[in-house]
Amino acid sequence: MLTFCQFLEAKQNFLPGQLNDKGDKYEPKKEPELAGFILNQYLQDFGTSDEINSATGYLLPDGMSVQMGHGNRAQDHRNAIPTIAAMKRWKWPQEVIDQHAVSSSTNAMKELMRRSGAARIIASSQFLAVHYEIPLTGRQKSAIIHFVVRYRPNEVVFQYGARNVSLSWEDVENYLYG
Repeated sequence: MLTFCQFLEAKQNFLPGQLNDKGDKYEPKKEPELAGFILNQYLQDFGTSDEINSATGYLLPDGMSVQMGHGNRAQDHRNAIPTIAAMKRWKWPQEVIDQHAVSSSTNAMKELMRRSGAARIIASSQFLAVHYEIPLTGRQKSAIIHFVVRYRPNEVVFQYGARNVSLSWEDVENYLYG
Protein backbone atom coordinates (compact mmCIF):
# COMPACT_ATOMS: atom_id res chain seq x y z
CA MET A 1 0.00 0.00 0.00
CA LEU A 2 1.27 3.47 -0.90
CA THR A 3 1.70 6.18 1.67
CA PHE A 4 0.12 9.53 0.86
CA CYS A 5 3.54 10.98 -0.08
CA GLN A 6 4.27 8.03 -2.38
CA PHE A 7 0.86 8.48 -3.98
CA LEU A 8 1.57 12.15 -4.68
CA GLU A 9 4.99 11.34 -6.12
CA ALA A 10 3.55 8.63 -8.37
CA LYS A 11 0.79 10.93 -9.57
CA GLN A 12 3.34 13.57 -10.57
CA ASN A 13 4.96 11.09 -12.97
CA PHE A 14 1.92 11.26 -15.22
CA LEU A 15 1.71 13.87 -17.94
CA PRO A 16 -1.47 15.98 -18.08
CA GLY A 17 -4.14 13.92 -19.81
CA GLN A 18 -2.15 10.69 -19.61
CA LEU A 19 -4.20 7.71 -18.49
CA ASN A 20 -3.26 6.05 -15.22
CA ASP A 21 -3.61 2.34 -14.41
CA LYS A 22 -7.31 2.81 -13.69
CA GLY A 23 -7.90 4.52 -17.05
CA ASP A 24 -8.47 7.95 -15.49
CA LYS A 25 -6.89 11.05 -17.04
CA TYR A 26 -4.34 12.85 -14.92
CA GLU A 27 -5.75 16.34 -14.49
CA PRO A 28 -3.38 18.61 -12.55
CA LYS A 29 -4.58 21.26 -10.16
CA LYS A 30 -3.77 24.11 -12.56
CA GLU A 31 -4.88 24.06 -16.17
CA PRO A 32 -2.09 22.51 -18.28
CA GLU A 33 -1.19 23.31 -21.85
CA LEU A 34 -4.28 21.70 -23.38
CA ALA A 35 -2.87 20.63 -26.76
CA GLY A 36 -0.52 18.40 -24.76
CA PHE A 37 -3.45 17.30 -22.58
CA ILE A 38 -5.24 16.02 -25.71
CA LEU A 39 -2.11 14.40 -27.14
CA ASN A 40 -1.15 12.60 -23.93
CA GLN A 41 -4.52 10.83 -23.78
CA TYR A 42 -3.97 9.01 -27.07
CA LEU A 43 -0.19 8.89 -27.51
CA GLN A 44 0.44 5.56 -25.77
CA ASP A 45 -2.35 3.61 -27.51
CA PHE A 46 -2.45 5.20 -30.96
CA GLY A 47 0.57 7.44 -31.46
CA THR A 48 0.77 10.49 -33.68
CA SER A 49 1.36 11.28 -37.30
CA ASP A 50 2.80 14.25 -39.11
CA GLU A 51 -0.09 14.10 -41.56
CA ILE A 52 -3.87 13.83 -41.47
CA ASN A 53 -5.34 10.37 -42.05
CA SER A 54 -8.52 8.43 -41.28
CA ALA A 55 -7.41 7.80 -37.68
CA THR A 56 -6.87 11.51 -36.97
CA GLY A 57 -9.10 12.98 -34.30
CA TYR A 58 -7.45 16.34 -33.66
CA LEU A 59 -4.92 18.48 -35.49
CA LEU A 60 -2.81 20.35 -32.95
CA PRO A 61 -1.47 23.89 -33.48
CA ASP A 62 2.01 22.52 -34.30
CA GLY A 63 0.52 20.47 -37.16
CA MET A 64 0.72 17.15 -35.31
CA SER A 65 -2.11 14.75 -36.01
CA VAL A 66 -3.47 13.05 -32.87
CA GLN A 67 -4.44 9.50 -33.75
CA MET A 68 -7.62 8.25 -32.09
CA GLY A 69 -7.58 4.72 -33.49
CA HIS A 70 -5.66 2.24 -35.60
CA GLY A 71 -6.46 2.71 -39.29
CA ASN A 72 -9.70 4.56 -38.53
CA ARG A 73 -10.75 6.92 -35.75
CA ALA A 74 -12.23 4.69 -33.05
CA GLN A 75 -12.75 7.29 -30.30
CA ASP A 76 -15.32 10.06 -30.05
CA HIS A 77 -13.79 13.54 -30.08
CA ARG A 78 -15.66 14.33 -26.86
CA ASN A 79 -13.66 11.67 -24.99
CA ALA A 80 -10.78 14.16 -24.85
CA ILE A 81 -12.59 16.69 -22.67
CA PRO A 82 -11.60 16.97 -19.00
CA THR A 83 -13.83 16.01 -16.09
CA ILE A 84 -16.27 18.49 -14.60
CA ALA A 85 -14.07 18.75 -11.50
CA ALA A 86 -11.11 19.80 -13.68
CA MET A 87 -13.26 22.26 -15.66
CA LYS A 88 -14.24 23.91 -12.38
CA ARG A 89 -10.64 24.04 -11.09
CA TRP A 90 -9.48 25.44 -14.42
CA LYS A 91 -12.24 28.08 -14.33
CA TRP A 92 -14.06 27.13 -17.51
CA PRO A 93 -17.28 29.07 -18.22
CA GLN A 94 -20.05 27.94 -15.90
CA GLU A 95 -22.54 27.52 -18.77
CA VAL A 96 -20.16 25.02 -20.44
CA ILE A 97 -19.86 23.06 -17.19
CA ASP A 98 -23.63 23.12 -16.62
CA GLN A 99 -24.44 21.93 -20.15
CA HIS A 100 -21.87 19.16 -19.92
CA ALA A 101 -23.22 18.03 -16.56
CA VAL A 102 -26.85 17.95 -17.70
CA SER A 103 -27.16 17.26 -21.39
CA SER A 104 -24.41 17.76 -23.94
CA SER A 105 -20.64 17.69 -24.06
CA THR A 106 -20.45 19.53 -27.40
CA ASN A 107 -19.78 22.94 -25.85
CA ALA A 108 -17.15 21.42 -23.56
CA MET A 109 -15.42 19.98 -26.64
CA LYS A 110 -15.57 23.41 -28.32
CA GLU A 111 -14.11 25.05 -25.19
CA LEU A 112 -11.27 22.50 -25.20
CA MET A 113 -10.64 23.35 -28.86
CA ARG A 114 -10.66 27.10 -28.10
CA ARG A 115 -8.25 26.75 -25.20
CA SER A 116 -5.90 24.28 -26.95
CA GLY A 117 -6.00 25.58 -30.51
CA ALA A 118 -6.77 22.05 -31.72
CA ALA A 119 -8.95 21.48 -34.77
CA ARG A 120 -11.34 18.52 -34.84
CA ILE A 121 -10.79 16.31 -37.88
CA ILE A 122 -12.96 13.77 -39.67
CA ALA A 123 -11.10 12.32 -42.64
CA SER A 124 -11.28 9.69 -45.33
CA SER A 125 -9.80 9.60 -48.80
CA GLN A 126 -13.06 11.07 -50.17
CA PHE A 127 -13.98 13.55 -47.44
CA LEU A 128 -12.37 15.97 -44.99
CA ALA A 129 -14.12 17.93 -42.25
CA VAL A 130 -12.17 20.49 -40.23
CA HIS A 131 -13.89 22.07 -37.23
CA TYR A 132 -12.01 24.84 -35.46
CA GLU A 133 -12.93 27.45 -32.87
CA ILE A 134 -9.97 29.82 -33.22
CA PRO A 135 -8.02 30.67 -36.40
CA LEU A 136 -5.87 27.85 -37.75
CA THR A 137 -2.09 28.09 -37.45
CA GLY A 138 0.20 27.97 -40.46
CA ARG A 139 1.22 24.42 -39.58
CA GLN A 140 -2.40 23.30 -39.35
CA LYS A 141 -3.11 24.88 -42.74
CA SER A 142 -0.06 23.16 -44.23
CA ALA A 143 -1.21 19.76 -42.92
CA ILE A 144 -4.67 20.33 -44.40
CA ILE A 145 -3.24 21.36 -47.78
CA HIS A 146 -0.95 18.30 -47.77
CA PHE A 147 -3.95 15.99 -47.17
CA VAL A 148 -6.08 17.69 -49.82
CA VAL A 149 -3.38 17.61 -52.50
CA ARG A 150 -2.55 13.98 -51.73
CA TYR A 151 -6.10 12.55 -51.60
CA ARG A 152 -8.17 15.08 -53.58
CA PRO A 153 -11.33 14.41 -51.57
CA ASN A 154 -14.71 15.01 -53.19
CA GLU A 155 -15.72 17.41 -50.43
CA VAL A 156 -13.91 19.47 -47.82
CA VAL A 157 -16.00 21.07 -45.09
CA PHE A 158 -14.72 23.79 -42.80
CA GLN A 159 -16.67 24.65 -39.67
CA TYR A 160 -15.42 27.78 -37.96
CA GLY A 161 -17.64 28.43 -34.96
CA ALA A 162 -21.18 28.41 -36.37
CA ARG A 163 -20.09 29.01 -40.00
CA ASN A 164 -19.92 26.04 -42.39
CA VAL A 165 -18.26 26.13 -45.80
CA SER A 166 -18.24 23.20 -48.22
CA LEU A 167 -15.56 23.25 -50.92
CA SER A 168 -14.02 21.15 -53.64
CA TRP A 169 -10.41 20.18 -52.96
CA GLU A 170 -9.22 22.67 -55.60
CA ASP A 171 -10.61 25.61 -53.60
CA VAL A 172 -9.09 24.78 -50.20
CA GLU A 173 -5.78 26.63 -50.57
CA ASN A 174 -7.57 29.81 -51.65
CA TYR A 175 -9.98 29.49 -48.72
CA LEU A 176 -7.14 29.06 -46.22
CA TYR A 177 -4.73 31.63 -47.62
CA GLY A 178 -6.90 33.85 -49.83
